[in-house]
Parts: sequence; C-alpha cells; structure tokens
Amino acid sequence: FPRGRYPEEVSDRARVLFHQMLELGRELLQWIDEHMDAATREQLRTNNVTRLAETLDPTNTMMRILRYPPYDPELAAPGATRASAHEDINL
Repeated sequence: FPRGRYPEEVSDRARVLFHQMLELGRELLQWIDEHMDAATREQLRTNNVTRLAETLDPTNTMMRILRYPPYDPELAAPGATRASAHEDINL
C-alpha cells in the first residue's frame, strides 16, 4: 500500500494482513539465512547482501490486493472467458 491506492471499500483488516504477511516473510527469510549453505551465503555477499531478511522492504513489495468484481453473465460477451490460463508477472 505504501505507493498504491487503498480502496475505500476494503476494510482495515487488509492493512493488518499486509503487515502480518511482511512479518511472516521476514521470519521465513531469517530461517533461510540461518540454514543456507556457505556457497550461497558467499554468492550473496558478492552482491552486497549479508542477510536475506535485511532485503525485505515494505515500500517495495509485490503483495497486492486484488479485487474481482462480481461476475454477471448477463453483461458478459458471448463466449467470453472470465479468466484464462496465465502466469504471475515478475516471478
């Protein structure tokens, strides 16, 4: 949310969830930091990263609120597909 718009119709629970997800991500990265092998740790150091958990930035995240409006078959074009096969971007 830091750089995006927060929809007025979305409750504040989404903000709470956002921060909970950030903390979960931080914990997971800390676990990885604690258990990664020496070769991986050295490769990170060559990229000026000492710990993955330190790279977590709440202002630059791919977490998003997605809102799909209710589907109304009366308004859909004949043969239209609401969602077809796709991949997430940037992954």
